[in-house]
Amino acid sequence: MTLLLSAGISTIANAEEGVAFAGLNLQGDTLFSLSSKQLTVGIGMDIATIKDGLIALRVEAAAGMAGESAKYGGGLTVNLPKLVNMAGGTWAAKMFNPSVGLIGLYDFSANKLEPALMITIIKLEM
Repeated sequence: MTLLLSAGISTIANAEEGVAFAGLNLQGDTLFSLSSKQLTVGIGMDIATIKDGLIALRVEAAAGMAGESAKYGGGLTVNLPKLVNMAGGTWAAKMFNPSVGLIGLYDFSANKLEPALMITIIKLEM
């Protein structure tokens, strides 16, 4: 958890290649484990974005809903409103900012890496 907080307290900086490192932006996520076919809930944050925020590199800490051990990992997400806007549409639900992605979660107690589909509905940035 210390890594998550220290990574998020950085100032906003833009690199020449279009990668942005953002401030603290924790979100609650729902994940579906593709190998165990179970729902997992977690908290995560975007640590870098590319393509004007369309794609994000995300770190995640998750716990199973059926008493499973905690899992940690990272992956890539796509911001759906930005995708709709880039395709020429208009995202009307301004209060909702969903992202979907593929996250690799590592279970240290089982020594196993498993892929998971992730969705975030509302993002709060501080």
